Amino acid sequence: MHPGHEEADLFRVGSTRPRQFVAYGQKVYKLKDLLGTIHDGRQVPQTSSALVAAAVFFCGLLRIRSFNALEPRLSERPYMRLVGVPEETARLCSVDTVSRVLRGVDLATVRDLGVQMVARAERNKVFREGWHRAMRYVALDG
Repeated sequence: MHPGHEEADLFRVGSTRPRQFVAYGQKVYKLKDLLGTIHDGRQVPQTSSALVAAAVFFCGLLRIRSFNALEPRLSERPYMRLVGVPEETARLCSVDTVSRVLRGVDLATVRDLGVQMVARAERNKVFREGWHRAMRYVALDG
């Protein structure tokens, strides 16, 4: 393996477009590192907060509309590779675990993640003045 490819392998996926998107997210935004900063209050978790955060992130990215629709994906190999679950793992977790993590997540870590992503995007001139006058749109569910 080439230096620097360890992180890219963590987020590898099957088709070209998602793989390109994830590679870009990892290269420009250090997506794995940012998701790794998410913490919750569980004492001895079997599934890390970072993996649950990645599952929720890609749930939104792939427009999976509910936890009921997410449940079967948590054991599908392509989704698990996308999230970064080790190959030998049979299943990421249950949606009950996802729900429990989201209820106990440290909101300051989520806020910091958002601030870091927006700051990086601003440095990369993602929010250029134009037709929308650099307005930022955010979707909150819940």
